[in-house]
This record gives sequence, structure tokens and C-alpha cells, in this order.
Amino acid sequence: THCTADFDSLASAVGLAKLWSSSPKGSSGGTDDDDDDDGEEKNKQKVIPTFVVLPRGAHPAVQKFLSLHKHLFPIRSLKSLPSDLSGLHRLGLVDAQRRDRIGPAEHLLSYAKRVTVVDHHIDGETDIPEATDYVVEKVGSVSTMIVERLQQSQLELSEAEATLLALGIHADTGSLCYDSTTPRDAFALSWCMEQGASQAAIAEHVQSSLSVEQQGVLTQALINTNSTVIHGVTVSTVLL
Repeated sequence: THCTADFDSLASAVGLAKLWSSSPKGSSGGTDDDDDDDGEEKNKQKVIPTFVVLPRGAHPAVQKFLSLHKHLFPIRSLKSLPSDLSGLHRLGLVDAQRRDRIGPAEHLLSYAKRVTVVDHHIDGETDIPEATDYVVEKVGSVSTMIVERLQQSQLELSEAEATLLALGIHADTGSLCYDSTTPRDAFALSWCMEQGASQAAIAEHVQSSLSVEQQGVLTQALINTNSTVIHGVTVSTVLL
């Protein structure tokens, strides 16, 4: 995930981990357009374990959710990773295209044999030349992109996985109310519900959508943000 993980970042990371851990080593895992006819050979290859790493904390609402459900997901701390990272096969960056978004996890880029960037900010600029797969699509949330690939792979979700992915879509689309929402987001959320997403848990953890006035203020703040690097740390300020 990126630093201070939100629901979309966490959900898409968990979904991508499921997608990759269900795919043989060397396959695309549904996040690029590689065409490989050796299907039978792929099935013989060993499936490698895949983990989700939160580089630096999470939003309070996400922390609350993880305090109850963290044990249900393949989450590891950055400090718990082995000191020898030469065996790191593939690294996925979700909802992040820049190095400062992943903070202390930046060093992993130099060890991974493949680096996959999955994002929904089509206007974003990247400073990650190590990326071997670059998947950016115009949808309301990264969780939507991952859900579509899980569905295409005919993978079934647990209730916890479906709930988390639904939360990811809710969070980044304002429960399908933001202007950036697309029909794909709605279809992806519908599939999560079909997979058993808990509506009670979603109601408990999803944050209330911003009002139209609040969305306008937020938009102006993002437009007028000024960023300065001070001693290697990016500091952003905004004057409304």
C-alpha cells in the first residue's frame, strides 16, 4: 500500500495478493497483457506466497477495521520482511505511482525482479523507472480494477475479502456518488455483494460521503496545493 493506507489502497493490495498467490510463478496474474500459450506448463509451476505490506500506518478508520480483521489477510510489517531480499520475485504498488507515496518501502524497488504499478489516477506522473508493468485506468477506485481481474480469474472471495474490497470502492467513489465514479465501479461493487460482502460491516466502517460543498473545498485545496521538499520530506500547504 502507500503510506497512511486508506481502504482503497489496502483493499486493492489484498486483492492483488490473492490474485498473484493464485497464479503460478511467472504468470501475469491478470495485471498485464502478456499472452502465454504454455498454460499446462504454468500449472506445474510453484505458486509463491504473496504478502501485503503497509509502509507507514493507516487511516484511523482502516486501523479500526484491521484491529478486528487483520488476522484474515496476508499482512506483514515492513520490519518483518527477511533481511535477504534477493528472492523478491515481484513487487506491486497500488494507488501509487511515485516513490514518496511508499516512503520507507522504497528500497524494495531495487530488489524486485518485476515491479507492477496499478493506479486509477490517469493524470499522475511517475518517478519509478523500475516499473515493468504499468496499469493505469480511468475508474473511481483501484479496488474496481482488482475486482474485475479477480472476477475474470473466476476466483471466489471470502466474506472478509469481499467486504474489504467493497469498502475500497465505497471509500474512493463516495459510495458511487463522486464525479469520478464509473459504471465499472458499480458493477464491481455489485460483484462484491454477490460474493458475500457484509453490509453491516460496510455500514460500520465506511466514512460518510462529503457534502457537495465539502467536495468543492477539497477540490480547490488539491488544485491550490504547493509542495516543497525540506530535508528529504515533502511538505504540502494550501491557502484557501
